[in-house]
Amino acid sequence: MKSTNNFQLKSALLMAGLALPLLASQTVKAATTSFDAANFTGAPLKVNVTLNDNNGNGTVTVTLKVVTDAQNPNTADLRGFFFDLAESGITGLSATGAQVNATNFSGNVSSVGNANLNGAGGQASYDGAVEIGTNGLRGGSDDFQTTTFTLSANQPLTLAMFSNQNIGVRATSVGLPGSSRNLSSKTDGTAPTYTADSGTGGTGGTTTPVTPETPVTPVTPVTPVTPVTPVTPVTPPAPPAPPSGGNPSAEQVPEPTTIIGSIMGLAGLMGMRRKAKANKTEE
Repeated sequence: MKSTNNFQLKSALLMAGLALPLLASQTVKAATTSFDAANFTGAPLKVNVTLNDNNGNGTVTVTLKVVTDAQNPNTADLRGFFFDLAESGITGLSATGAQVNATNFSGNVSSVGNANLNGAGGQASYDGAVEIGTNGLRGGSDDFQTTTFTLSANQPLTLAMFSNQNIGVRATSVGLPGSSRNLSSKTDGTAPTYTADSGTGGTGGTTTPVTPETPVTPVTPVTPVTPVTPVTPVTPPAPPAPPSGGNPSAEQVPEPTTIIGSIMGLAGLMGMRRKAKANKTEE
């Protein structure tokens, strides 16, 4: 019994040891919102904008990508990202990324570094902007059709802060792939409505809410098999006891003297019968 209990305890500990790393590895999926920005001035161009909340850690990662297809054949060099926030009083904004060249978070922003979003007879005004790379393609080393960077601040940033807010993207060196690409474009769009509970998205974009992973069901400990009780061997029946005073396998044979006595007795009896018969005849 003690051995069985020890086995069950070890099995339970083993199952718990396997389940804990699985539970620890479960993470909440990141929420994302994605939409397109189209040119409002300059050459035709479409840029996809994706915002990711990095599992709700208080930062937002921005990914920009030039979309080229049958309806949007032009490519371009991405030069600037402009954005508004739904909340005021955000301090300590910063942007980190391999292609980030300059930032401007002073409010009422229309330009950043050498990139601006003025045009169509008006002055742009955004809460912040990030410059991507520098002017010119530099032989292709500064030609970015896609880029990614992360925004952070003293306060936690969320996708809700970008909900229904204006977004702009500045692009230069616009044109068909393989051409001289000497055009430019200024695009804008509106981030879709983001609701953390319902995950609904506005026109022109989609929003994916945070979806928790299904918890891992603990594995039921293995129940040890009850050992088989060996069968008790059958005891063969005892042989019959031999007759008292003799060999059990020997037959009972009359003694010779007993045989002779019997014969003599029989002969005497026969003689007496003959004598009696003779006496009866004489009478």
